[in-house]
Amino acid sequence: MVVVHDCLESVIRNPSALLWLTRIKHVDQYTAEHCVNVGIQAMALGRHLGLGAKHIELLGLCGMLYDVGKMSLDQDILNKRGRLTPEDARHLRLHPVMGRDQLAKDPKVPQEVINVAYPHHERIDGKGYPEKLPAGRLDFYTRAITIVDAYDAITSERCYSPSKSPAEALKILYKNIGTQFDESLVIKFIECIGLYPPGSLMQMGSGEVGIVLSVDPLHRLSPKVALLLDDQKQPMQQLVVDLKHEPAALQGGMKIAGVLADGAYGINLESFMFANIKLG
Repeated sequence: MVVVHDCLESVIRNPSALLWLTRIKHVDQYTAEHCVNVGIQAMALGRHLGLGAKHIELLGLCGMLYDVGKMSLDQDILNKRGRLTPEDARHLRLHPVMGRDQLAKDPKVPQEVINVAYPHHERIDGKGYPEKLPAGRLDFYTRAITIVDAYDAITSERCYSPSKSPAEALKILYKNIGTQFDESLVIKFIECIGLYPPGSLMQMGSGEVGIVLSVDPLHRLSPKVALLLDDQKQPMQQLVVDLKHEPAALQGGMKIAGVLADGAYGINLESFMFANIKLG
């Protein structure tokens, strides 16, 4: 994950990226956290695909900025708990156009990012929106971001929808290959994410709570975890534990007991990231 970390630092130092993320956060906290998550997970996918640093950084920017159009939506409709009316749905479907137009006014935003903001709700089967574009019109960045976007949305708690586990989310992605998602990229994403994806919030057998930092492909059940809360769920000095190197005598306490929802005990990936990335 060193490559992803370096690319993430580069993206976060980008003045435009920081400005847009700050604007999003001031309007809607969930959308800001969702964009950060998508950016990080998209970069992890890029690394898994063997892409160079430039393309990994572009994937990160695409993931962090593709949803900026939601800032211009009626926030009451965006966060509505009840059933959406047809008028509500039509209003929400405006955000890809709004996002494209807003980003196009910023000369520092790469064209690849603008190109993803508009079609990120299009589908491989041509039944998406806003234009029902055929698969041949969807570039690599768009295909990748639609997958990561859906994964993070499914695994996130919303006011109108409970979160699902990473395993459930991956099953949903796989079920929709060839219709909503690109088959080869979904398979690569599943390989990349594994059972304990980076950014997942975990509770250990001994009670501590931490965030998964990275996973060795050869030891997918034993990730590297940053412990943030002690066994009484109180803040502790951050301790990084690589479970694959833990002595057998400690495995009883240091094994993962379960996956927690993002935000449990006041911890989320966005706040952890900004606390641990050097902004230069």
